[in-house]
Amino acid sequence: MSLNWNVDDVSNAWQTIGSDEEAQNAHGCTMAELVANRGENAWQWDGFPNADGHSVTRMNPATFCLIWATMGLGIRYITEKNFEQFFHRLFIYEHAVGAFRHDDRNEKFFTLQEVHDNIGLRSNASERTEANFRKMIFVNLMEEAERTADYEKEEIVGARMQS
Repeated sequence: MSLNWNVDDVSNAWQTIGSDEEAQNAHGCTMAELVANRGENAWQWDGFPNADGHSVTRMNPATFCLIWATMGLGIRYITEKNFEQFFHRLFIYEHAVGAFRHDDRNEKFFTLQEVHDNIGLRSNASERTEANFRKMIFVNLMEEAERTADYEKEEIVGARMQS
């Protein structure tokens, strides 16, 4: 099943970039490269050139990531009533599994304000109960620990066989 989403009710879901400085800050490239969908981070944006040929409208990167986060968190909507719960699960997920975003090779974790700013985001992600969410996190942590232990065991066994 495809992930369908709607951000019509998110006030800052879309951004317009109109200068080389804005393009450089957002994507590490010039406006011409951005309009041509090139540049080192062009893959990170869901955008399109505007009719003026000199600006680009793109989705706010936080909004883009939160759309995909709805699947892992098992919460379809961000509302005034549930944004704190959404953030709570997001905080746990990012600290257990890894951040959805990276900035210059460092993890960039979401803030409560960023989640609040995306109230109105909707998707068709499957819902998870709190118990199911916690189980998924636990299983993920266990599998990662087992992979790490197996890797370290292979390193030790390999080193012994070489000596």
